[in-house]
Amino acid sequence: MNHETENIAQTVAAVAKQPIVLLDEDALAPHRKVIALPHGWTYDVIDEEKNQPHPRRAVGTFNFDEIDSFAAYVNRHGELEGTTVWCKADFPKGQLYFRAVLDDHDSTGIPGHREWIAGWEPAKSEEWKEWTTNSGKQMSQVEFAYFIEQNLKDIATAEGYPSGTQMLAMATNLDITQDSKFKSQAKLQSGGVRLTYIEDSDEATEKAMEIFSKFAIGVQVFRGAEGFRIDARLRYRMNQGKLTFWYELIRPDVTLEEASQKLVLQLREKVTALPLFFGLPSSK
Repeated sequence: MNHETENIAQTVAAVAKQPIVLLDEDALAPHRKVIALPHGWTYDVIDEEKNQPHPRRAVGTFNFDEIDSFAAYVNRHGELEGTTVWCKADFPKGQLYFRAVLDDHDSTGIPGHREWIAGWEPAKSEEWKEWTTNSGKQMSQVEFAYFIEQNLKDIATAEGYPSGTQMLAMATNLDITQDSKFKSQAKLQSGGVRLTYIEDSDEATEKAMEIFSKFAIGVQVFRGAEGFRIDARLRYRMNQGKLTFWYELIRPDVTLEEASQKLVLQLREKVTALPLFFGLPSSK
């Protein structure tokens, strides 16, 4: 409404006893009316939509926990001309969010309300969070043995790598003191190192221990999705007669990016009739 119309509305409102319609059936907004109300009048809106058999149109925001439910809902309600699917992605960080706008502007130029939304944010698996959170964290021998025992099922068995049982045995049975002197070392087929050492108290007694330099885990990155193998370096340090262990996952960001891109491909295969855009639309 321009300045001249505002002045007219103010004048009419000051003298009129009944509401006066100033603009009706505006060509640019046919559902909008501009009405001047007399001074002191109030208005109320009574909407009987909830008492009707059906609402005027579908609205609402629906968030899903996994890809199949999200895809099934979009396929059930989506229409080629009026539905768009969006992906907000940061692949290296594994940040993914999918949104389907079921009443979007269509390709013929007819605008939509953009108030019927379906969303899905893939959740990281508990195994992935456990291993990535503790990567680089130093643990005592007891703490490390407990950690391996609790996550034994995730350790992958592969040629050149220790099994979960071997890892647990190493962490549990390793016994070495600060006064030990290393004598020799030999690489093992399992990927570890056999260290031979002697105790100062008994030069004639040789002992040996096996410490693995690497191992592998097999975990899902995203809950309910494909599993991936990730290699890890095993580190240890002796300080004042006490052993400290930690591990470092090797390039988990690469695995995270691959897992993210595979989820996008899976969604493309499940929602084939609708285009997928990268980014997020505005709310209107």
